Amino acid sequence: MRGKWHFVLTTGFFITLWLIFNIWLKKEFFTITQIIAAIPISFFPDVDHNFKVMGHRNWFTHSIVLWEVVYLFNQHFIFLTLMLGIGFHCLCDIRLQPKKQVGYYTIKWFGMKNLGRYTYPNLNGVYSTLWLSLNFLIAFIQFIVIVVIF
Repeated sequence: MRGKWHFVLTTGFFITLWLIFNIWLKKEFFTITQIIAAIPISFFPDVDHNFKVMGHRNWFTHSIVLWEVVYLFNQHFIFLTLMLGIGFHCLCDIRLQPKKQVGYYTIKWFGMKNLGRYTYPNLNGVYSTLWLSLNFLIAFIQFIVIVVIF
């Protein structure tokens, strides 16, 4: 998905969460500052455009693994929000037609240099869709469980 749609959908998603929690449930879980922090960090997965060794849609940048480790050592609410932003970015990267989740749109492992060019072993379309979906679901469920139950 193009960057402007990531921005529009992520902004809409976080404003909807803010409305649900702060207005409807009358619980002060979100502040505007946290939403403003989460929206730009949701573009973090696309940092892999700048590193040839990683390849675009790398398994590491298009996952919540890094943010889970950070949250494990520092259980501040902002890291849950950032994880949710990354997860939502992954959700936005899913192609609606599974047959089109090929090539450029698949999740890649680290690149290997072969005859001067980088090649990227990748997951097929079904597994890429599964990877991206699981990252969003884990981030969303973890967010809801921690925010609502605790």
